[in-house]
Amino acid sequence: MKLKLLLFGLATTLLCFAAPSAAEEEAVETAGIFGGIDDGVLAAAELSPILQKDLLATLAATSRTLWHLHVQTAADYAMVEALTSREVARANVAPFALAVSPAFGAFLRRTTRPDIADTFQRLFTRHIGLISDATDAILAGREDIAQALVAGPLMEVGKGLGLTLQQINPKVLNADEMTALLTEHEGLLLEAARRLRAGDMVGAFATVVRAQVQVTVIADRLALGIFEAAKKGNGVF
Repeated sequence: MKLKLLLFGLATTLLCFAAPSAAEEEAVETAGIFGGIDDGVLAAAELSPILQKDLLATLAATSRTLWHLHVQTAADYAMVEALTSREVARANVAPFALAVSPAFGAFLRRTTRPDIADTFQRLFTRHIGLISDATDAILAGREDIAQALVAGPLMEVGKGLGLTLQQINPKVLNADEMTALLTEHEGLLLEAARRLRAGDMVGAFATVVRAQVQVTVIADRLALGIFEAAKKGNGVF
């Protein structure tokens, strides 16, 4: 009994830690996370070295915020479902997870071509939904369904996202490399769900931390790709 109470207390602590903060909710709802990225800013190549450094830092901070929100809300979804039910997770967490996609679209429309932003947002919304579906399957003990999702639609969406990002900057955002990073990202989120199903709350939390570290690589690569494209006059902000 004491062990069960200890595990329940730990799970509750982790759930509270993972819950979206008011700041995160506001960022997603308003997409007010662009810092110094304003309409009409000079092309990056025309900025002084100091301002170029500031611009890259702003891009990286915004990109990291969005990717970290994605990982956190995906983890929140799995945690809430594991502790309560799929219905509760879908009603209370899924809207926050899905809201990251339009925030991403808004960011990319400020920094890349509109068609790239629109395609990314459409595919990323699908990516979020598929991660949730695979999480549902894992927590229900249907590993066969989860594996089919990973090998099929998740892989196809990952390839699509990689090709879309490559349009921003083919050198920095190589499609094959970005697809591989996205596959690793998906694997970590689903590993966390498997640990939750096994009752390994500590392991699940540690996996989410790993996922946050891994996704920082994707975020920084995206920021650098946008910045380098802008230096060449290919940016739109």
